[in-house]
Amino acid sequence: MQYIEAKRATLSPSTIRAYEAYLKNMPDHFKLMKLSEINTLTVQKVINEYALSYSPKYTRNINGFISAVLGVFSPETILRVSLPKKSPTKDVRPSDEDISRILKKAEGTRYEVAIWLACYGLRRSEQICLCDDDLDGNILTINKAMVQNSNLEWVLKTTKTEDSTRQIYLSDHVVDLIHKNGFYKGKPNSILAWLHRTQDELGIPRFSL
Repeated sequence: MQYIEAKRATLSPSTIRAYEAYLKNMPDHFKLMKLSEINTLTVQKVINEYALSYSPKYTRNINGFISAVLGVFSPETILRVSLPKKSPTKDVRPSDEDISRILKKAEGTRYEVAIWLACYGLRRSEQICLCDDDLDGNILTINKAMVQNSNLEWVLKTTKTEDSTRQIYLSDHVVDLIHKNGFYKGKPNSILAWLHRTQDELGIPRFSL
């Protein structure tokens, strides 16, 4: 918990929330160990326990968290843990026709602007905190995002990297839609839920926003 508190001011609320969940879910016998007792073997046993019940990705995240904590409080401890292989993922790449059909279906709905902005690469967390001041002519500035903290409350955070903080040139059509309908103001999960319902209805393989 000391590690989490030390990082609370520098990491995003969503990362802190994930760390707190990792800590809460961690076996008590491991959390009660002294730093001098933690080594490759003890961590390997914990990772093996997770691998039996959790996905490879989650198990790898747990290992990353443990390694990060030890890097601060016991930097001399070197771990050589064997991790489960990553699960193969099916990369669904929509065609231009798929995108056009989804945009057509979004016309006149509360999701129309959100779907168009997704085509420009905007994440849901970025879309739900957009305001009129972020749009100047055809230039949309993205410099903040809304994320959940450890209390599952939505909080605003500013973006910290060049990839996240950016300006995008929007077409006249999308700008007109924003002026007419405004930015999406609902729950971020609702956008993805609408997208998946629409994909199922149109017979299009599901892909993320």
